[in-house]
Amino acid sequence: MYKPIAIILLAALIVSGCAAVDDKAEQNIINDEVNHTTNSPKPNEGAIPAEESVDPKQTASDVLNLIKLKDLPRLAAYVHPTAGVRFSPYGYVNTETDVVMQPSVLQDALENDDLLEWGSYQGSGLPITLSFSDYYDDFIYDYDYVNAAQIEYNNPVDLGNSIDNATEIYQDSFIAEYHFQGTKAHDFMDRSSLRIVFTQHNKVWVVVGIIHDEWTI
Repeated sequence: MYKPIAIILLAALIVSGCAAVDDKAEQNIINDEVNHTTNSPKPNEGAIPAEESVDPKQTASDVLNLIKLKDLPRLAAYVHPTAGVRFSPYGYVNTETDVVMQPSVLQDALENDDLLEWGSYQGSGLPITLSFSDYYDDFIYDYDYVNAAQIEYNNPVDLGNSIDNATEIYQDSFIAEYHFQGTKAHDFMDRSSLRIVFTQHNKVWVVVGIIHDEWTI
């Protein structure tokens, strides 16, 4: 008499258990899909988007900020991989005396106290013999160029009698100039510019020159 009832109850339990298993399996599938969506990297995540990688103005701004921060490992990643970067203490680019550094050397340059000859001082003609750190302070980031009031692109600012031959040396280049206008207290003779020279390599703008220019007699 009780067997039919027991069989019915057992069948109900089996059906209920199967439904619970199916619900749990379905929830696991949903969870897997959510986790995959959340954890999967977005397209180009961690890479420079193509439309930005070929924008020289944005690249110049990024490089200038790295120069201010003295973040040489990241700055070195922007330097031309084979040509390196040439440092010019004045507006005239001297291919014979200006120092050229490869990215692998640049990234650790601030830790090297060796003295290098960077050219000659305007006026006295004496050699510029400095460590990279001292050269950096005197002939690269000597003013807060990130907040420069005047920014020019391929339009050099006339600072004095120094010949600006950058476009001759760096043909087909993009030159971003950050200009410090000087102070009235010094009759604006303390005006100065930092020029960052870029050329295209594999369709990306890379640094080939960092030029410091200032008023000269």
